[in-house]
Amino acid sequence: MSPTQITFLKRTNNYFNNMSNISVAKALEKVNISSTLVKYVRENRDKWVTFGKKNSHLLRAQLFRMFEAFSMQPEEIFMVFFFFSVIKNRNRVLSALDNMEQSDKGKSWYKKVHDFVEKKLVQYVSEEKGGKFAAVHLPTTMPGLDILCTVLTMTGSDEDYEELVGKQTFAQLNLSEELQDKNKGKQIDFWNKTVSGTRNPDSKAYKSGFVEDFYKNSAGDKYNLIMVDGKEVEPEDIQVGYTEDEVKKWMEKVLKHSKVKGT
Repeated sequence: MSPTQITFLKRTNNYFNNMSNISVAKALEKVNISSTLVKYVRENRDKWVTFGKKNSHLLRAQLFRMFEAFSMQPEEIFMVFFFFSVIKNRNRVLSALDNMEQSDKGKSWYKKVHDFVEKKLVQYVSEEKGGKFAAVHLPTTMPGLDILCTVLTMTGSDEDYEELVGKQTFAQLNLSEELQDKNKGKQIDFWNKTVSGTRNPDSKAYKSGFVEDFYKNSAGDKYNLIMVDGKEVEPEDIQVGYTEDEVKKWMEKVLKHSKVKGT
């Protein structure tokens, strides 16, 4: 090692040794808690609730604050969730809304729903700038509502039930061990066999395919099913969670309650 390199190492070591011994009082001399910054932090308290945090409860709070700021009515909020239960893609939802029949466009909820999707939603988390919300997270903020919306498009067949059990948001319900395992198996097949690629720029930071940690996070939510009257339906045994029989009976009740002519 050359004399120059030795001198450099000594100076570096001395620097870090001095820094490691700095007192709190000395460190505070380097910090400026100005009245301007205190005002900024205080006036933006809502931002810090979800800052750097992503779970369904915090995201739901953020989303519903956005609904309120956009003056969304209850029926309009429901239709936003409904459309994203059908297609979890912002651009495809917007395109489908644009191509609806004039009779659909004349519905009282249409314009506000269209405007909210167009102006406040983006597809991916990395696009969440300027107060936008990622569509990939929207269904997961209200799993019970997403599952209800899905069932409202079904006939109640065995195939429908199997499709329902395989949904991503189904994992977030308070499921029995048997149903949780069934959903997990379907999720593994979907991510490892069905999904051939993704345009999500955020996914490049993670390995492809099924990710165990992501699934555990979803399975830990334990949400309730929801009936068409907007009330939550708890499992018969909260500790056990919903059984297959309970989910099928709930599904039957939803379809019976919402039965219309021709179905």
